[in-house]
Amino acid sequence: MATIPVFSLTATDGSTFKSDALVGEPYVASFFFTSCQTICPVVMNGVRGVLNQADASGIAMRAISITVDPDNDTPERLASYQEKEKIDKRRWALLTADKPTLEKVVVKGFMAYMGTREETEPGLFDIGHEARLMLIDPLGRLRGLFEADEAGQAALIAAAKRL
Repeated sequence: MATIPVFSLTATDGSTFKSDALVGEPYVASFFFTSCQTICPVVMNGVRGVLNQADASGIAMRAISITVDPDNDTPERLASYQEKEKIDKRRWALLTADKPTLEKVVVKGFMAYMGTREETEPGLFDIGHEARLMLIDPLGRLRGLFEADEAGQAALIAAAKRL
């Protein structure tokens, strides 16, 4: 069981988001970028589903989604995305930072894959990244990786109930 190191990233309002704000209750971590049209909508819907199921199960749970595209996903762009997608900012934080900080947090901290930007066709690009949801326990320990589909969401909630 790996412990996620302490980290600081930038929230949608430009403030510093510190990981110690998450201590004491389980949370879901995910990775995405706002212009992604492939796996990211699935991942974000998976986080939304987990939070809804947590509510229905009486589990206090939060979520963080960290961009892998810091060049484009500024706090302002993340705030716009949060508004458009009706993401509850009281319990689900969208986070960014400069590229070296993100690589340290995502790759070294969460031990997740974060690729580089690759043009797939003129005007379109992709950035490979971890597409599973991570359950982090109240003490900051990684408790599992779960697919973002309905079965994965249910498995994540079942694991959260055992914490």
